[in-house]
Amino acid sequence: RLLFLRERKSTYPDESLRSSDSSDSSRLAIPVGTIHEIEAPTRATNMRLSTTLFQSVELVFLRLSDRDIAHAALRVGMFADRTEDLFAFRRGTVPPQLFPGSQTGRDSLTTRGSSGIPISFDSVRDMSPFFAYRPSRDWDRQGLLPANGWRVCALNMNFALCPTYPQLFVVPQNISDAELAESAKFRSKARLPVVTLRCPQSGAVVIRCAQPKVGVVGKSSDADERYVKQCVAVGGPRGVVVVDCRTRRDVSKQTLLGHGTETGDRYGAETLHYMNMCNTHTVRAAFREQVTAVENAAKGQSVEGLVSSPWLSLVQRLLAAGSLVARELATEKRAVLLHCAAGWDRTPQVVSMAAVLVDPYYRTVKGLCELIDREFVAFGHKFAERYAHGSPEKWGRHSSPIVLQMFDALWQVMIQHPTAFEYHEEFLFFLIEHAYSCLYGSMLYNCDSERALGDVAHATESLWDAIAEERERFLQPHFIPVDHTLEVDTIATQVWTGLFLRHHQMAQEAHVLERVKE
Repeated sequence: RLLFLRERKSTYPDESLRSSDSSDSSRLAIPVGTIHEIEAPTRATNMRLSTTLFQSVELVFLRLSDRDIAHAALRVGMFADRTEDLFAFRRGTVPPQLFPGSQTGRDSLTTRGSSGIPISFDSVRDMSPFFAYRPSRDWDRQGLLPANGWRVCALNMNFALCPTYPQLFVVPQNISDAELAESAKFRSKARLPVVTLRCPQSGAVVIRCAQPKVGVVGKSSDADERYVKQCVAVGGPRGVVVVDCRTRRDVSKQTLLGHGTETGDRYGAETLHYMNMCNTHTVRAAFREQVTAVENAAKGQSVEGLVSSPWLSLVQRLLAAGSLVARELATEKRAVLLHCAAGWDRTPQVVSMAAVLVDPYYRTVKGLCELIDREFVAFGHKFAERYAHGSPEKWGRHSSPIVLQMFDALWQVMIQHPTAFEYHEEFLFFLIEHAYSCLYGSMLYNCDSERALGDVAHATESLWDAIAEERERFLQPHFIPVDHTLEVDTIATQVWTGLFLRHHQMAQEAHVLERVKE
């Protein structure tokens, strides 16, 4: 982090950032990984920093040489050619060469196969506090295992079946590994259908996957169809619906490229829903408009841009998709076959929103950590690309604030049900910050196979472990647990001023906040 000390007599708009000690200084900490722009004018001694989380800080140095040294040091901290060069791998570690007789080197901590990947990475997930999502514990809590018609599939143990999936997942008992392999061939990126969520009220499941390779000629896969039908036979009390997160136009384009969506009758689906959610490029563009609106508001200009930008519309679409899936699971008692294109952006967003609505466990600190670690981390959301870890292209073509958008939608649910959540918005701020910060290893890399090669469980510190240690900090005092499914008004959305205006003086002015709400 970049640390700033300020004299106590000076004012800073966010008093929560002041240190709690009794000294005459306060601390403002900025994770270097969140900085997306540095302005260092020629021959000037000042330097302005802008972050992806709406902070803007100007530093003024006594000498130009001091400014240049600080500028160079920041760039070294911000950018890295390899993920292993990021700060998370240097934080709190002692180089093993200092103690040549010790067993603290990274290679001594894991047993590696011929591919260089640590063997039984998921067994480490089950046993290590580094991970929030521990498969066997999750399956037991949800009632998927033991038995109940499901079994553990180890076909991906060496990440050979699908490199962007975890090594272990549950499948119907009477589906063979050969059929699973055929199903993977029929799905984009080999991301075959997998059950990750079971509704506690109805027993209906979400089957997440990537788009099928149907193309314009309407290809099909008997193995894929049988696999999905068996999932429904075990976890779909009243049948199945297909939910495609994309727009019809996007699906049509993908069909021309050899992909597309399911033909409902081949899978026994009663309905095919298109959720009209936009792709990562549109989300990135909308977020940039929101950033510009925040900057204008901070300069005392109109706040109208915060409301008129397309960002809120995208949040509403996500809320609508999550609500529909929750209704299908809990009310209609139907299984949901859910995907977007590759199934690693919009798909985990919708599964996570539906999970929060139908299962009160995910409205707790521990539950939300497990949900994010399962649906986003373990199942291959591309954190390294979406949050430009170590890259100078913070607004590059692969970047997109997918997790931030999901948490904005979650916040909308929280303000409509203010006592139903164990945590408050400060917890969401913390999670968003560390999607970008590179301080912990939990959200580094794009998938578990990459994390296994990077040996994050031994070489870095765990975000989830840190949250467990600071749990009291995130609790809200008015929590009243409820077991029923939460209903959401997807139209009554508000600008999340606590996030977007968090670091600006105007956020403390009640009349400005009222204008934004209006």
